[in-house]
Amino acid sequence: MRIIQKDSQVVAYIFDGEFAAGTNGITDPALPLQVISLNYSKGKVWPLHRHEPNPRNTSFLLEALVIIRGKVNILLYHKNNLIEKVILTSGMGMLILDGAMQMEALEDVVMMEFKNGPFIDDKVLLDQV
Repeated sequence: MRIIQKDSQVVAYIFDGEFAAGTNGITDPALPLQVISLNYSKGKVWPLHRHEPNPRNTSFLLEALVIIRGKVNILLYHKNNLIEKVILTSGMGMLILDGAMQMEALEDVVMMEFKNGPFIDDKVLLDQV
């Protein structure tokens, strides 16, 4: 895992698919989207469970990407400045905490995107700098 920072502020986490054994919280527990790695051997059984909803209130929007197949080039911006070029491939992921991004599929790509909801059409297109 790699953490991208700008001015001591975490902008994004890059997940390389290499995770320590067991269940491990990766992101700060105070974030509205938790990322947890699970790395277990064959035969591991999790007990039957569910999570009880509790009131949560956030004005902090996060976006996570997981690449299933293919390759994506991501330009990561913070305060309108390009701070990082990241290439994600199969099995990798990224959690964006603060900033903007532009993506380009370098290969045919299948990926998943996760955001905190409920869904609101909030996408703001920015001029390329």
